[in-house]
Amino acid sequence: MKTVATHTLSFDEFDDLGSSKPEYAEFDDVVERAISRRGFLSGVLSVGASTFVMGVGAGVSTSAEAAGRFGFIPVSADTLDTVTLPDGFNWHVVVKWGDELFDDSIPFDEESRGNSDSQAKAFGDNNDGMSLFTRDGKTILVVNNEYANRSIIFGNRQSQMPETDDDVKKGMIAHGITVCEISNTDGTWRLVKGSGVNRRITPESVIEIAGPASGH
Repeated sequence: MKTVATHTLSFDEFDDLGSSKPEYAEFDDVVERAISRRGFLSGVLSVGASTFVMGVGAGVSTSAEAAGRFGFIPVSADTLDTVTLPDGFNWHVVVKWGDELFDDSIPFDEESRGNSDSQAKAFGDNNDGMSLFTRDGKTILVVNNEYANRSIIFGNRQSQMPETDDDVKKGMIAHGITVCEISNTDGTWRLVKGSGVNRRITPESVIEIAGPASGH
């Protein structure tokens, strides 16, 4: 049996050890089902998700045809370290790990990568699911910080692993949820530092459990 040094693996690689993913994308199954249903749908494209599924299932023969179906010309797959978008679209960073959420937040230190105190008042690590809300005229971004990228958050350590008690706490506090207000100025979205809606929910956050589980 081959021995694997799990501490050197990324979280995705570690997950693959116990739950390896298929070589094909899960969306391939959706496409196959769409193709098998084409006879039933008789080529009629309905509004919504079915339009997209059928567009993919039937195949896109030309860029012009694709633009007509999707409203934009699809981009080709690439391995560039950037976000590739169709013509007419653009992107920019709104908020990133370590950005200060509160007026009394500790400025991020690139050399030390911060500590547990600074992390508690900063945007968490590794964005996962997110939602956008509006309340009292404010745009509120809620992000799940799923896990800590060890080689980044502990990049100041030679081992790229937590080496002190505070390292462990910093990594823990980087998990959870970040709630922050964002605003748009001249087409650019930015974090509103010090907004009254900004908060972090971490493993140290106190919660109240109600219902049947209360007091269990």
